[in-house]
Formats: sequence, C-alpha cells, structure tokens
Amino acid sequence: QHYCCYDCFRMYLKFRVQDLKEYRTNPFLCPVETCKRELPIVGFCKQYLSPEDMELVRAWYHDLKHPPCWSLDRCLLTKSCGAIGSMRRKKGSIGTTPTNGRKKSPSTAGSYDSHLIYCEVCEKTW
Repeated sequence: QHYCCYDCFRMYLKFRVQDLKEYRTNPFLCPVETCKRELPIVGFCKQYLSPEDMELVRAWYHDLKHPPCWSLDRCLLTKSCGAIGSMRRKKGSIGTTPTNGRKKSPSTAGSYDSHLIYCEVCEKTW
C-alpha cells in the first residue's frame, strides 16, 4: 500500500480514463514508479471515479470483452432490426451462449460456440 494525495490520485485516474482506448488490459496501475501493481477497477478505483468516468470504463470493458464486428456495419436482420453499429464478435468460449450465458446441453458442452457474431440490439446470433 502506498500513500498518495487524494486529488492527485483522482486526477491520475481521470487521465487514465481519457486514454482507455489505448489499453487492452487494466490501465489502472499504482502511480508509484517502482510498484506498478494493478488496482482493482470496481473494488478500489470506482470510489475515486465520477459516475460519468465509470460509465466510460464500463463501455471500454464491454468493448474489450465483445469487440465490434467491423466487417458488418449493421444487423443482418435488416427488415426487423437493421441496427447500425450493433454487431459484436464474441471471443470463443466453451459451454456458454453469447446472449444469456447459460450452459449448453451436455452433447455440445465441450465444443466451441458456433455463434460468435451477434447483434447487441436484437440479440440474434450467427
């Protein structure tokens, strides 16, 4: 545990939030040069961040876990949904579906998901 001025630490976190798009891992590290331990976002940093900054962190984390599908600019259900910019790629995972997280049936539990692209709005998978 290191000590830091309250205002300095809040400003440090605010600058980290502004640069979130550059990071693929937790950007909130101990500000002491010789330490660099990761600080838990929800367990520690949340209390120092404004609600607006916390929303930016949540959006960053969502994009990190479900990156946009740049090859599809809109939902493939153009007649019923057609939402622009709503397509997401789910990173391959075993035993869960992209929309509700429930376990698959035992016959498919050991295989990778076949539905790795989905629409955030209508939750249809492909």
